[in-house]
Amino acid sequence: MIGDKANDMLLDMVDKVVDLNVVKDRRFRIEHAQHLAPGAANRFGKQGIIASVQVNYSIPLLFYLEFSNSVYLVSCFAKLIATAIYI
Repeated sequence: MIGDKANDMLLDMVDKVVDLNVVKDRRFRIEHAQHLAPGAANRFGKQGIIASVQVNYSIPLLFYLEFSNSVYLVSCFAKLIATAIYI
């Protein structure tokens, strides 16, 4: 699964793992993190999750998406850069 819902599901799973097993030196990574729901970027930073972004899939989309969707995609990258620990 790829998309904002899939990323939210994985972020929820990481939250449960940390709640059950306390904070440890883990290196969780989520692929295709360029697809984010509002507020998801903050969750990456909070848990120290590596946000793996496939830019080569996203940049061509900018030419086909409506302007508002293109701005949203770029803002997702900006939020990850501003809040996530690892990209």
